Amino acid sequence: MAGFDYLDANHLRTGHCCMKLSDTIAHVVFEIALDREFDYKIPVHLLGKVGAGCIVQAPFGERVLHGFVVKTSNSSSFPSLKELQDVVPEKLFIETPLFKLAQWMSSYYACPLGLVLKSMYPSYLRKTMRNAHAEYISLNKNKEDVIRYMDTLRKRAKRQLDVLEYILQKREVFFEMDALCAAVGCDNNAVERLIKKELLARITEDELVKRDSRLDRYKYVTPINSITLNLDQQRVLNQIEAALDSREFVPFVLHGVTGSGKTEVYIRSIQRVLERGQQAIMLIPEISLTPQTEERFRKRFGNVVSVFHSRLSDGARAREWKKMRDGKAKLVVGARSALFAPFSDLGLIVVDEEHERSYKQEESPRYHARDIAVLRAKLSNIPVILGSATPALETIYNVYQGKYTLLKLPARVDDRQLPEVILVDLAKEVREEKKWVVLSVPLKQKISDRLDKGEQVILFLNRRGFSSMAVCQQCGYIYECDDCSITLTYHKSVERLMCHFCGKMITKPVFCGKCGSSEIKFSGIGTQKVERALKAVFPEARVLRMDSDTTTHKDSHFELLTQFRRGKADVLIGTQMIAKGLDFPRVTLVGTIIAESTLCLPDFRAAETTFQLLTQVAGRSGRGEIPGEVVIQTFMKDHPAIVCALQHDYDRFVEGELKARKELLYPPFYRFINIIITAKDKKKGQWAGTQIAQSLIKTVSKGTEVKGPLPSMVHRKRAHFYWHVLLKTNDVFGTNEAIKQALSKSTRFTQVRISVDVDPYYMW
Repeated sequence: MAGFDYLDANHLRTGHCCMKLSDTIAHVVFEIALDREFDYKIPVHLLGKVGAGCIVQAPFGERVLHGFVVKTSNSSSFPSLKELQDVVPEKLFIETPLFKLAQWMSSYYACPLGLVLKSMYPSYLRKTMRNAHAEYISLNKNKEDVIRYMDTLRKRAKRQLDVLEYILQKREVFFEMDALCAAVGCDNNAVERLIKKELLARITEDELVKRDSRLDRYKYVTPINSITLNLDQQRVLNQIEAALDSREFVPFVLHGVTGSGKTEVYIRSIQRVLERGQQAIMLIPEISLTPQTEERFRKRFGNVVSVFHSRLSDGARAREWKKMRDGKAKLVVGARSALFAPFSDLGLIVVDEEHERSYKQEESPRYHARDIAVLRAKLSNIPVILGSATPALETIYNVYQGKYTLLKLPARVDDRQLPEVILVDLAKEVREEKKWVVLSVPLKQKISDRLDKGEQVILFLNRRGFSSMAVCQQCGYIYECDDCSITLTYHKSVERLMCHFCGKMITKPVFCGKCGSSEIKFSGIGTQKVERALKAVFPEARVLRMDSDTTTHKDSHFELLTQFRRGKADVLIGTQMIAKGLDFPRVTLVGTIIAESTLCLPDFRAAETTFQLLTQVAGRSGRGEIPGEVVIQTFMKDHPAIVCALQHDYDRFVEGELKARKELLYPPFYRFINIIITAKDKKKGQWAGTQIAQSLIKTVSKGTEVKGPLPSMVHRKRAHFYWHVLLKTNDVFGTNEAIKQALSKSTRFTQVRISVDVDPYYMW
């Protein structure tokens, strides 16, 4: 976020205070897409029990909804009011700091306050606290076996097929039975039949308590010996501890090369906080990192550590939330949602790998956890640490502007050297081999050398599947998803073409669907093809593949990474989830199959993403006592992102990229706001976009540009057409007001869905 304002008090609503006994009116917002308050009379039996921050039940039309009390008063502009029905028990009360945070998020991200509060206090908290015996459903077989079985259901068991397709599209591992049936639109019978077929398994809430608890993994672990910090680590820690001791807001940017000991600095800083009775939040970008991070922190801090992320069951998340609220947990480790931990005496927030895109939520409220972490620290008057080997351009720009304090760890611990990087020109390899090359001759030689020595190898490609498209050699027909304007990806293990947007699958075609030819070629490359190529050259090698196809179960990440860490495999093949913060001392070679796989995306951040990914994945090599190597295969050997990654030159890359962004008036110098219009009817969506754009052109402040409506890069997704109205501005709050006015007329836009994305990361 360009020049992120950690707090602009002018945009915080007022009124969050304790209820006066004379107050008889509650002003309530609901978990719906309406950005307004509703007034309710407080009944006699609830007088004195309802105040700002309470969660209440109230009649809304013909329904009874949960809502959040924004404030109370003794008057209303409406002559006749309905009464509140009840106050939700279990101390589900929104504390003032989090309430102010929600208000700012609502204003900045142009999202109704009720939806922001819902993300902080999701419905499962209320539901699972009342129902200790909820029933959950999970896959009972691996994803590939389920996909193979699905063909038998297509004609005679449509509802069962719908259930499986829904589960496969989601990232969750456990599904509450009632919620699953409601989402799919079926009754329990379809699920029960899948359980009988052993495709699904039934799990009770009580069983999940045992499954979700990882404490048994640590019951024989004693706290690790104190690690001696090097001079750079101690210097950095001294500055952080000074801010902790003075209890002041300081946003630190900890820029340390891979393997420089950033995590130990985090641990020492958190230790200082916990020793004086406060709490801390430790954010990580990927769920796959949770087991390793959890293990490291539990070894140091024991059972005061809570783990919180979306792959836990609803019941497990509710239990962890209660532990934090009740003071039994002092440190939470988790992804985005852990940022809203109900701590009453927060002392420190750490955002590890702060540059990662996964911190940006792609559903409303579309907040960026890194930026909201800074804001929560500001509201709590505490330090926040943003750590990375490759800080985001927005973050380093704030350092240059004097808003953030830079701390540097310029070298690896124990005088270990950064890995040697070897560049392979794929264009030259293809010319010499006269065919497409997955593993170049230099990479194969390096792999052979490392395997002969009993060392480990990581191969990285940011694309899952076997081939990126199926194309007819006769007529040129390319297989695309019927509901999305993208090509289908070939997955050889299940002999299917799959859409990576909606999850739709078709059987591998034998004949062209257009001309009938049998000359169908599967081109491109994915992790499955890399695995096959590797096994062809090194049949004795033990290979693991880690991507979203192989990590569908709750403990998949943990099990795969544990196998690799314990030496049960020689080679780990994976997508970007293996590039983030994982530490394997026996890995001495990292190979990047195609360095520019992210560079060719229609995204102004593509160069930055490529540089970060290459630097991060290279950092997995040589973290132990044996020096490491990195092989980068590329067709674009002269691109600045690749050249700078090759030379470990962050400063040079940032200098060139900021210069280019400034000339184009791109972030961090300007901010983007993307209005997304979705409709089944293409023309209705375009018409709505045109009306919104024309309204905004008349009302936005001077210096704000309005472009569109423009078709999304992937114009059709899940049978809906996507249009964008893009604004470039330096006045987010003023522009949001103009957007609000334009959308207030949206009742004219029938059968159209409109959402707003401030500081967007994905615009296709």
